[in-house]
Amino acid sequence: MAESIKTVGLNKTYDNFQAWEDDADDNSTTGTPWWAEFYSGADLGALIIAGWSDPPTAEAHRIKLYVASGHQHNGISGGATSSSTASATLIDLEMSFVTLDGLHADQNATGTNDFDILMGNADVEGTTVERCLIKSVGGYCVISTGGGGASHNIRNNIMINGGAGAVCKIQAGSTHPVFNVYHNIFTGAGSGGYQHYGIQSSTTKGGLVTMVVENNISFDNDDGDYALAGTSITANNNISSDATADDDGGAGHQIDVDVDDIFVDPDNGDFTPKSSSPARHAGKTISAVTVDILGTSRESGYPYDVGAISYVNCAMSGLSAMSGSLTPTSAQEQMMG
Repeated sequence: MAESIKTVGLNKTYDNFQAWEDDADDNSTTGTPWWAEFYSGADLGALIIAGWSDPPTAEAHRIKLYVASGHQHNGISGGATSSSTASATLIDLEMSFVTLDGLHADQNATGTNDFDILMGNADVEGTTVERCLIKSVGGYCVISTGGGGASHNIRNNIMINGGAGAVCKIQAGSTHPVFNVYHNIFTGAGSGGYQHYGIQSSTTKGGLVTMVVENNISFDNDDGDYALAGTSITANNNISSDATADDDGGAGHQIDVDVDDIFVDPDNGDFTPKSSSPARHAGKTISAVTVDILGTSRESGYPYDVGAISYVNCAMSGLSAMSGSLTPTSAQEQMMG
């Protein structure tokens, strides 16, 4: 079995997240960025990135945790992380300029305040979660309370929530943050508790919020697919299974869409777009998003497909997210590698 984690900054290998963090936080980030590359193998466990003696303060020193090419979403142990049922947030990003790329985050904690991924708090800036498969049975799949400065990014993720909170919750930190939310799939909110939305934002924590929400698909969330609030909301080319996709104006939305018309087998977690899917070529071309959740280039010369998976992958394999497989075929691995 390949090593679980290889770091750029320390030139060592680790079997779990926390061992890497404990070592890295004693070292400077002002030289080499602290990139950690994950391989398929053991469960990497939970992680809190916080308290480094010299934390990154600019993009040039970003901390990036990413899955090695060909290992994205290859089953539960393919660069994956999971937790026990103990009350805990699975991945807690408490420093600025941190990116998670390509992880399978599987939160088993049952409490409504046990988050899968927490993207910053207070004045943390510049966090990014992209190309991740995120599942939760308790609280939010992703919650961000980050502050102002560099933009926070949530893009190319599949989020499945079987719990009590919204699938994705965004709220302001102490300063004016900007959130870019592109090409995600949000589904499953509605089991007891409260706030059963696909994506929800609020300003209740005291700051102002600017949001750009484009090319997303949200469906089967009991209280609504989109519930956005903020000082400035730009929303375009989103799809919902209810009538909320166009609640914030913008253009190119599709509402009241039958989910079975979009995906091959959504009831069993296969979010592969059908050949006739209304998501095909229905999005904006976004310069910051050039690949899909598997790392495959999005089609050039056409408007982007809406959602996390491009139809260009579909001739090669069905992608089953609910089962935790999202398993690339050999053809896909060649395209990613």
